[in-house]
Amino acid sequence: MGDSVEKLMGNARKWGVEGNILGIKVGVPDIDFADSCFDKVYTTTTLEMLRGMNGAKGYKEAVEEIYRVLKPGGIFGLGEPMHNDVAIPKEIYPYVTKGNMPAPWTKCFATLEETIEVFESVGFEIIEADIAPDAQLWWEEYAEYDPYSSEPGEDGEFIEKDKGRWVTFGYIIAKK
Repeated sequence: MGDSVEKLMGNARKWGVEGNILGIKVGVPDIDFADSCFDKVYTTTTLEMLRGMNGAKGYKEAVEEIYRVLKPGGIFGLGEPMHNDVAIPKEIYPYVTKGNMPAPWTKCFATLEETIEVFESVGFEIIEADIAPDAQLWWEEYAEYDPYSSEPGEDGEFIEKDKGRWVTFGYIIAKK
């Protein structure tokens, strides 16, 4: 899979914007940066793990820390696995409730609305938020390439059974 910062900087070089990008890998909420020091922050498929490990309080603390390090007017982009606001389909219930990640998916994933509430509660203004129109395709690709699957084909079977009813992928663009 390689290092995510290396991939980011490789893409920045490829697109000719390397001088405008600082790729860093840090843990939240323990970021050791000064207040208001970044113009933009982007994270994908990361913070939901904090929700799973540290609960709603830990997730909110991470978002508060990102808010703290953004300059006034700074932009925070988030893309992460979420779930639709529906009952878990019975045929996927055993899969999403087992603890094969830092926590079961039911503890990691929230709805888009719940995530927006956290952002707004720490002071962010939501510019745009939605479920990605190609969320099912994202999950199918994840299932095909996921190196963390505990059993071969397991994620693909789950994704196929769900068909986008419960699991989805959302994004938020917010301004400090």
